[in-house]
Amino acid sequence: MKNEEGYVRVQRTFKEIGEDWVEFFAPVHEGDKFALSFGTPEMLLQSTQKEINKMKEKIKYPELTFNFSCIARQYVLEDKKEEENILISQNFDSPLFGFATYGEIGPDKDFRKVKLYNETATIVSLKEKEVCGKT
Repeated sequence: MKNEEGYVRVQRTFKEIGEDWVEFFAPVHEGDKFALSFGTPEMLLQSTQKEINKMKEKIKYPELTFNFSCIARQYVLEDKKEEENILISQNFDSPLFGFATYGEIGPDKDFRKVKLYNETATIVSLKEKEVCGKT
């Protein structure tokens, strides 16, 4: 569901996953607006590569990388779950530590309140800053 800021504000809960369908539920109140969307494993991997490319412009050779991937994202990736980690590892050539989560939590666009985001991967790369040629 979306609120006036356009952000997800409630977690959708999977009730049942069938062979060709998924049933989920969330509290929808009269007057609420919501959008249904879909993603294929290929779409998610393309999106991951696009974000990696943006990150590499800022930090070319990280020393350590973390991937926080939502469980819902793992369902969508199906048998390509490991491909996302391979993309990250190959592009950053650094040790990768991965964590499965039940949705990422972060600030709203104005940094005033906390929001829950789903089906996301949060990639964090770290590099020690060089100062005057020393690390």
